[in-house]
Amino acid sequence: PVLAQDSEVGDDMDDTRRTNTGSGTAAAAAERARAKKAAARQAATAQPERYPQATRKVEDSPVNAKTAKRLEAIVKLYDEQKYAEVQAEAEAIDADASFTPYVKSFVLQLAANAAIDQDDQPKGIALYQRALDRNGLSNNDHYRIMFNLGVIQAQADQLGPALVTLDRFFAETKAEDEKLQLDYASLLMLAERPADAVKIYEKLLAGGNAGKNVYLNAYQAYSDIDQKEKGLALLEQARTRGLLTEGNDYRRLFLGYVLGGETDKAVAALDEAQAKGLLTPGDPLANDYAYAAQEYYAAERIDLAIATYRKAAAM
Repeated sequence: PVLAQDSEVGDDMDDTRRTNTGSGTAAAAAERARAKKAAARQAATAQPERYPQATRKVEDSPVNAKTAKRLEAIVKLYDEQKYAEVQAEAEAIDADASFTPYVKSFVLQLAANAAIDQDDQPKGIALYQRALDRNGLSNNDHYRIMFNLGVIQAQADQLGPALVTLDRFFAETKAEDEKLQLDYASLLMLAERPADAVKIYEKLLAGGNAGKNVYLNAYQAYSDIDQKEKGLALLEQARTRGLLTEGNDYRRLFLGYVLGGETDKAVAALDEAQAKGLLTPGDPLANDYAYAAQEYYAAERIDLAIATYRKAAAM
């Protein structure tokens, strides 16, 4: 259901007026014409299904001309930033049993947007939840609201409710979008659930085309569950794929090698980053080389310790 259905209602009324004085055959022809026009409009305005694995079903809810006009007026109020009026209209419609779940969900999510625009997160959260509870929107819109609700709950320091919302989102949609999965995993990390975050990262990495942030975040998650070797292996894969594009990426790799007792690889990582211009001479890089030199000294590899100290001193 979309507001554009208003024009469909108007076209149908025009067709009816033209055929009321004609024969039954003319009326049947007009009905077929209306059906063809409706099908063409639906095909033109249909949005691709973003959540094809979702099993939620929604009944089609046509909007009559009178209701469509009222909804358009509420959208105009929103565009004019008359937020109090938007919310008043939404409450009135929600309290009226004559309106469909679609109409109620539509106005409630608009009222929620108005609340968020005014930095009233608690009110926005409550209104988004009511929009979901009315259960009238398409899957695309219903689940968009659900995901946004989880993000806003997290921003409002409601981490527990946020994870409940997002757990439900992914359970119902089976969504595989990398950005959505990364946002979810980040919240799991904030909630001190790194093992659950690792499951998401592993699924994203299995496809072989994961982006840089997946590798870096997975490295941190593995570190948090004391599986540093797996995390380091991921950084090495990212390096092979050319995804380490910043100095701090190489410093993560350096630290992973140092903590794993692989000082030679740690120094080689610094050398490579410097050769690429990602790390430049200065105190941070000098400190890294000095740290590596200490590791060489502790391992009684004196010649390498001296050579590495000289690299640090030269900066």
